[in-house]
Amino acid sequence: MKYTSFFSTIVKEQGQPHLSNDQFRRMMNIVHLESYIDALSFLQKKEGHRRYEMLIFKKHRKLVENTGNIEPKLLMEEMFRFSRI
Repeated sequence: MKYTSFFSTIVKEQGQPHLSNDQFRRMMNIVHLESYIDALSFLQKKEGHRRYEMLIFKKHRKLVENTGNIEPKLLMEEMFRFSRI
C-alpha cells in the first residue's frame, strides 16, 4: 500500500492537500483500491486458494490506470499540477 502510506504521511505532516475535486477523488480512489486489493489478498492467503485472483487482477489494473504506476511522490506532484490547471 505504497500510495496510501505516502498520502497518509503527507496528510500527517502537511495537512489535507489542496487538490481539485477530480484529483481528490483520484487520491481517494487510489486509497480505496489499495485497501481493497490488500483485503482480497489477505482473504486469498487465509483461504489458501486462488478464488480472488481475477478480482485482484482487475482491481490492480484499475490501480495502475489511476497511478500510471509511477512513484507516489511523482504522482502527488502530478496531482498538484493537474489541480492548478
